[in-house]
Amino acid sequence: MNRQSTGMSLQQRLEAVNDLASLSAVSDDVIVTCLRERFMLDTIYTNIGSSALVAVNSHKYVASNADSLLQKYAAHYRDTTENKTPLPPHIFQLANNAYYHMRRTTQDQSLILSGETGSGKSETRRLAIKTLLELSVSNPGKKGSKLATQVPAAEFVIESFGNARTLFNPNASRFGKYTELQFTDKGRLCGIKSLDYYLERNRVAAVPSGERNFHIFYYLMAGASAEERQHLHLADKTQYRYLGHRAGAGTRSNGVRDDDANRFEQLKMALKSVGLSKRHVAQTCQLVAAILHLGNIEFTIDRGRDVDAAVVRNVDVLGIVAEFLGVQPSALETTLAYKTKLVKRELCTVFLDTDGASDNRDDLAKTLYSLLFAWLNEHINQRLCRD
Repeated sequence: MNRQSTGMSLQQRLEAVNDLASLSAVSDDVIVTCLRERFMLDTIYTNIGSSALVAVNSHKYVASNADSLLQKYAAHYRDTTENKTPLPPHIFQLANNAYYHMRRTTQDQSLILSGETGSGKSETRRLAIKTLLELSVSNPGKKGSKLATQVPAAEFVIESFGNARTLFNPNASRFGKYTELQFTDKGRLCGIKSLDYYLERNRVAAVPSGERNFHIFYYLMAGASAEERQHLHLADKTQYRYLGHRAGAGTRSNGVRDDDANRFEQLKMALKSVGLSKRHVAQTCQLVAAILHLGNIEFTIDRGRDVDAAVVRNVDVLGIVAEFLGVQPSALETTLAYKTKLVKRELCTVFLDTDGASDNRDDLAKTLYSLLFAWLNEHINQRLCRD
């Protein structure tokens, strides 16, 4: 047998390996080759034993993630026939196993997703939750059926406020997340709770080159009605500093993309699904707009003072932000242009220059956005969490 045929034989054998633990010779090169050969066939899932899975991000649609295949794995789970033919490795199967062990042992189960940015954790997580929903509400009662629609809606809300387009991923999560699905003794979904960690709040005021800020800013810019835009003082011709200015294929001014308007409509329906009233939705949009306008506040030095103290240059924008936040313009300007420090048990007011005031402005924007994100998550928990 020549070297070429030997290589082909090895390649074929590695393509057929469903479980890396079954490799006779384990090395970095063999593992990488195995995953690559399977990936080239759009086989993106490979087991590592019975409770771990490697998922390679295909960065495209693959038939193995279709709803029809999910139904196949769900039917396989419900099939009580002995000696069933096992199905190929898949996140659907891993989720099935977790659900099975939860039902059988009545103990909590965990799915931990780990990987670099752009490795597909968010999509894999979405598919796992979709599988668990399918298994738990096959014969749903009213509450189960309602939750089955509320869970994806809640996911979309948090995704809209916590995800962003990066250089490597059009829908990258910019925060850590713990999600708890709660089930009854009969395995029916009865609640969901989410905790968020380490939101990338710096992105609010400093978008990396070639990337976008959080999705919600662009959804609002693209999808707000004429009446909403007038009320929120949003204009296409205005360049908003927090949106970045780089346009690319499929983008318009301020980085808005063609599908952002549709996403905004989906977001409003999702917010309604998780229990936000029209007033809360309007107030949420108003706060997002306030943050956008806040980023456009500029400062100059007041030469009428003995010290180099910053004052707001564009008081019209200051007025808009103050109105949306429910404070007086003078109070907001004071907050931005001064800093109070504790010096030897005494509070001292420090005049800030333009750079210091700009930093204060950006810190306020990041704090407001972080609080909004936390409030949305807490509201969803109050509506959907059983405990």
